[in-house]
Amino acid sequence: RRRRRRQRPQGKALDDESDEIAKTLNPEEAQSRPLLFDIGANLGQSSEVFLSSGYKVVAVEANPELAARIQSRLKSYIDDGRLMVECAAIWQEEKERMASRGDHDMKADDELLQQDDDARDNWEKGAGAHSNQIEIKDGRITLFVNSEDCEWASVYRSIGGRFNTDCTKISVQMTTMRKLYEKYGAPEYVKIDIEGADGICLDQLLILTKGSSSAARLLPRYLTFECNSLAWIDKAVALGYGYFKLVPQSRFMCKGGGGGRGDDDGDEEKDLKWRHRLWHSGPPAEESLGADGTGAWRSADFIKTQIRSRFCIHSEGEVGCFLKGPRPFVEHDFAVLQSSFPIESRDEEQWYDVHAKLHA
Repeated sequence: RRRRRRQRPQGKALDDESDEIAKTLNPEEAQSRPLLFDIGANLGQSSEVFLSSGYKVVAVEANPELAARIQSRLKSYIDDGRLMVECAAIWQEEKERMASRGDHDMKADDELLQQDDDARDNWEKGAGAHSNQIEIKDGRITLFVNSEDCEWASVYRSIGGRFNTDCTKISVQMTTMRKLYEKYGAPEYVKIDIEGADGICLDQLLILTKGSSSAARLLPRYLTFECNSLAWIDKAVALGYGYFKLVPQSRFMCKGGGGGRGDDDGDEEKDLKWRHRLWHSGPPAEESLGADGTGAWRSADFIKTQIRSRFCIHSEGEVGCFLKGPRPFVEHDFAVLQSSFPIESRDEEQWYDVHAKLHA
């Protein structure tokens, strides 16, 4: 985004649980108004755009201060029953982390968890790639809140404090995609913007649907996530998404509340506390124009080619693995700074989202 100085599962198998979730879905409710999960809602800028487009929205925001602002600013939508706010960070619970690994790794994890408390603490911090970035204690995760830009908050230490900026630590509640599905049902659309952890949501969707006879009913028709890792596109393909758009984001500046009926008066172009401009993620996927200036859906390979022509590719891997190792320094117009993501836009003032659509 803007560069400025600114233990193994017990009981039912996961696929059986997924089928149980699918049985609880209410077809009549699904037809009345499409459901959207706005994961990483910030101040509700994108939620408001989606609400104005006819969606029923679950806004998931980890920062309690921002979640309270959403509840206040968009109270009329909440009163209408069209907006629900979940104050929590998406992260993997122990059984999700284990289910995403092979049997050999799960056996090793079982042995690890039978060791002393320090070993369990290390496991809780993310096991491996995430261990030097993620802080988890007593079932809560640390959110690193950037002091300059509220949109830069992340569960990854290096991303929350990117570009040598200050950040503060707050302990927040965790949730999972499975819990959101159980509480609200299967969404038609999932928009993800959680500063480096978008891949965790994709992993959880794969776990939720893997081996399930109801996978087609559980997967959202559309996905939107930030373009911070080539690996995320591969994960979307593995989930069954075959159509993509690479969408420039700098044009979607908020004015007058972000696009709908915000209950605050005046110009919402700048946040009152952080004093920076606010952006939303743009119109829904079908209406969005890609980097080629058209609304055409493209193949994953086509999108990767677009990315390689516009981005510095530091790594082909995941964000957690990238942050664990030595990160290259990049020359910006204001300083030479350590990179924050495996791929980064060459344009100092442009960033991108990836829209994905399921195969028909």
